[in-house]
Amino acid sequence: MIIRLLNNITSKKYSIFILATIGLIIALCFTFIVYPSISKQYNAVLDPDLHGNLGYGLLKTGTLAFHPDTEPTLVRGPVYPIFIAFCLAISNGLWPYSIQFAQCILFALIILTMFFTAKTIWNRNVAFIASVLCTLHPFLIWYTSRIWVELFAAFLLILHYWALSLFFKKPSYKTALIVGVMGGILALTKQTFLFFTIIIPLFMLCIKIDNRKIPIRQSMILIFASFIIILPWTARNYAISGKIIPVHLLAGINLQIGDGVTEGFINSSSMDKRLSFAYLWDISLQRRSEIYKKFPEKISLWEKEYKADKEMIAQSFSRYAKEPFFLIKKIILNSWMFWILGENLKKTMIISVIQLPILIFFLISFALIIVKKKFFTIKGLFFILPLIYYMLHLPIVCNARYSSVLAPVMIMCCVTFLESRLSDSSNTK
Repeated sequence: MIIRLLNNITSKKYSIFILATIGLIIALCFTFIVYPSISKQYNAVLDPDLHGNLGYGLLKTGTLAFHPDTEPTLVRGPVYPIFIAFCLAISNGLWPYSIQFAQCILFALIILTMFFTAKTIWNRNVAFIASVLCTLHPFLIWYTSRIWVELFAAFLLILHYWALSLFFKKPSYKTALIVGVMGGILALTKQTFLFFTIIIPLFMLCIKIDNRKIPIRQSMILIFASFIIILPWTARNYAISGKIIPVHLLAGINLQIGDGVTEGFINSSSMDKRLSFAYLWDISLQRRSEIYKKFPEKISLWEKEYKADKEMIAQSFSRYAKEPFFLIKKIILNSWMFWILGENLKKTMIISVIQLPILIFFLISFALIIVKKKFFTIKGLFFILPLIYYMLHLPIVCNARYSSVLAPVMIMCCVTFLESRLSDSSNTK
């Protein structure tokens, strides 16, 4: 009966567009009605990373700088600020509403893109169930109202998955080029994704499609396209600093924040403090501030950013060498903080209820992929990429904000176990 109902719904071409429209309405209602009334109560800072300043800097001076300062910065990638600058440009500077409205549209596009990706790889019914779950996902809806990079990055990631699904459905140099370009744009949004530009081509060498290996030249085109997108920004960073910085700095400050979170968790007796990122964030704040105070005010911004980042990395690595067990504790702590840690205990509890079921079903579905010997397939790759993103954060810094980027792809993957039960007549691979 359920399958018949699903087939009836998904057989109608407009059903997914209705669902995406519902998602858009939910996002708009939350962003413009609910969020303004609860933002003060829940201390929901609108733009803590000052991406809005960067957007204004690009718009007014053509430079990635924290407006009104005109000095170029090296601590952010360019893509999200470009998106903000574009929203401001077409709305005559309507801040922050133009960006919030655009992010509500991105939420609807995530729902659509997820459906077409999952339909290509699994089947139409699985795709629709995943899209419904995404439409109702509170964590994603929460970020439509904030000027944070996470929702934008989540959209680019699911778009990258869609490009990958097209490539594996019909491998060609054209689709390899699209995947490579998307990989480069992702890396310029969050530097963590830079690793994907190497991992995906290497994984392709192990995959067979219709009993044929993917030509090495197509994998090389993917790498080449990614680096062509990234290289101009790396050249910009080199022109400013004389240093090779692929996308941006920030490794040092994130290591220090992560160390502070671990310190705070170990030393605090109160669970309220242990599970409050706002409290744990402040543990290393004084140490970070003291590092910045060491440098003369007259030196350029990029030099201060570079030297501070370098010293923070050195401090963290020196600590790990002297206290190897501290690093082990940090990794163990981050392994679960990545999924649940919110700004305070109440938020952490709410996020846990949202995130942990998705994680559990994701791991169950991944186990089924391995049991069915589909690890070296596009399905296996879809599971591996979120796990790699997760593991890259473990030695550095973790909180639930970072895992929100993975929410759409993990929702899509976690319903894989339903594939055989929700089979349809659509042509799947």
